[in-house]
Amino acid sequence: DHGVAVADLGADAPTTEKIRVGTGDQVLVRIDTGTALPSAGPMTPEARAALADAAAVLVSDYGRGLTAEATVRAALADLASRQRRQHHRRRQPLVWDPHPAGTDPVAGVQLLTPNRAEAGLAPGASWAEVTAAGRRLLAGTGVGGVAVTLGRQGALLVTGIDEPPLVVTPSETSAGNACGAGD
Repeated sequence: DHGVAVADLGADAPTTEKIRVGTGDQVLVRIDTGTALPSAGPMTPEARAALADAAAVLVSDYGRGLTAEATVRAALADLASRQRRQHHRRRQPLVWDPHPAGTDPVAGVQLLTPNRAEAGLAPGASWAEVTAAGRRLLAGTGVGGVAVTLGRQGALLVTGIDEPPLVVTPSETSAGNACGAGD
């Protein structure tokens, strides 16, 4: 009903579910299910069609290995390559949310979205340190831009080595759990 297509990649393990149990603004415990690492089969024609028809593509496999599967990786690389060649046509952004146990992004990704830890930053890092980390990732990965997500602080976007960063702060931050607020 909402235009979401689910395409089976042949994974032999269930999708991970992360349930946070809390009170007020305090998370007490997180319960994870489906944490076994799957193996995926080759990309199906239905999965290729879903990828081709998507308005945007977010790659976020939480280090579960799906982006290491050769046909998935090739399809993502092909999508990124088409975007570079056809920049004046329909935009189909390819965003890569990295994970320490995940694979490197394919060439041509428009945006990399590491969190503070994935960018190699300590808690309390200054804006200058966040900017430097974003620029290192930009130079080292060949992506179009890096948005370092910072929870309640928002995100810092770097799109060029010599370009000034853009700091985006949440318009409203509740006192609750800020998980994902910078996203």
